Amino acid sequence: MPDISTEKVCFIIVKARELDVKVAPEELDEGSNPTDDAMQRILEDYADDPTREELRGFLAAQSDDELRELVALTWIGRGD
Repeated sequence: MPDISTEKVCFIIVKARELDVKVAPEELDEGSNPTDDAMQRILEDYADDPTREELRGFLAAQSDDELRELVALTWIGRGD
């Protein structure tokens, strides 16, 4: 029986997918629309990304057994 809940695993998957779609930041055009620029920042990868910090904090709060299970699930999911 796994020690980690399905809800926790799903949360980690969702946050990891959010980080996976991030792209390198681009310089904004001089004639860009400030309203749209804020939305563009959501998709760009910055060091102070709140999603990254949220995932990092969540993982830090897990027990050693739960982290071991996450690593095992990662390996199984990769097919290795």
